[in-house]
Amino acid sequence: MKYAERTNVPVERSKGELERLLRRYGAEGYGTIWKAGVGTIVRFQIAGRPIQMKLASPVVSEKTPSGRRRSPDQVEIAFEQAERQSWRALLLIIQAKLEAIESKIASLDEEFLPYILLAGGETVADRMVPQIEAAIRGEQLPALLPKEGL
Repeated sequence: MKYAERTNVPVERSKGELERLLRRYGAEGYGTIWKAGVGTIVRFQIAGRPIQMKLASPVVSEKTPSGRRRSPDQVEIAFEQAERQSWRALLLIIQAKLEAIESKIASLDEEFLPYILLAGGETVADRMVPQIEAAIRGEQLPALLPKEGL
């Protein structure tokens, strides 16, 4: 079962909660960019770091998991539910990351590294994931444990 799979919390309420959460933890700015069929980009800046996270537009099948056909209204209802679930999950993960930073369990860079927005408009993950994949395919990986103690 997905987190918040059956939530009734409207997307707008989740957005408002996210904005309040970011303000509480010292964010210097927050905004969203939405494009139909693509999804939403969430951007915020905290401690001088521009952060960008993406919520892909949900893809809802015209068939239920059991194989029954959905009406257009049912497809729309399932889409809206998936969208609400995604926003609740995003709010949860950002809250957990900010709390880990506040509690000194991790640094901001450690928690948000993949999402840091670089000068060219791509995130660290956008730039690094293809390189990581190439390294895994073609190069020897480092040992899981260091040769000497931790």
